[in-house]
Amino acid sequence: MDESWVRVDPRTVVTVIALDAVTYVLVYWLMFRAFEPTLESLEPMVAQGVLHVVAAVRLTAVGLFATRSFRRRLGMETRVGPLLSVGVGAAITLTLGIVLGIASRSMMGVAGPSVVESAIGVVEGLVFPLLGLLFVIPGEAEEPLFSRH
Repeated sequence: MDESWVRVDPRTVVTVIALDAVTYVLVYWLMFRAFEPTLESLEPMVAQGVLHVVAAVRLTAVGLFATRSFRRRLGMETRVGPLLSVGVGAAITLTLGIVLGIASRSMMGVAGPSVVESAIGVVEGLVFPLLGLLFVIPGEAEEPLFSRH
């Protein structure tokens, strides 16, 4: 029985956290600034849907690249191997996002999100990175690109 899923690979966790932070800044702080007039012209429900689709694609890509890194370094007999590592990384980034969001909203005096919005954010933040596991085919570890000798 493959018990590699019970260990957490710290490098994969850090990969998830770093990729999430970088893609968040690129997508929401840089890219969406260019499309802000277009988003404001949409109906609020449509604009919210666009934001959820973008979040789904971004977080799935984060999970995919982290899983691919896991497989390249350690090998992956089944897709269950990196499950815990990607899940822990997603949970950490989700927790950091919630804490920073609450802190920034309280400093600006803005009301927090509703319970439904928070629940949707939690589901997106945990499920979509794990969905990225499905796009990586199990396989053996690969030779390192650079040797340390």
